[in-house]
Amino acid sequence: MTSIQTHEIMLLTHFNLGGVLLSELHRLGESRLANRLNSLLRRFDDRDLYHTLIWLCWYDLMCAHSMQPWTEELKHKSHAELESWAVARKREKRELELMIDEYLLYAC
Repeated sequence: MTSIQTHEIMLLTHFNLGGVLLSELHRLGESRLANRLNSLLRRFDDRDLYHTLIWLCWYDLMCAHSMQPWTEELKHKSHAELESWAVARKREKRELELMIDEYLLYAC
């Protein structure tokens, strides 16, 4: 499978921001991170959490934050723990929290 095919699969499986993020991670050579994020996003059927995680991952990627939580720590969290983590992360930056909440209001 070529990288172009991988990008197409990610875009078809995760449409909108999720597919773009996963495709971009592959393009950047961050396949391990893309695979971990893909696995994390598929674990729970919760659209709000799904989109919140996408926004938080984009934020960390754009700000060059450590991606270690995405590759190691989050995979072991339960749904409730992951929700608590996401809420705490959003509250670290008020503008980000407002943007994510507005996106969720209109997108979901």
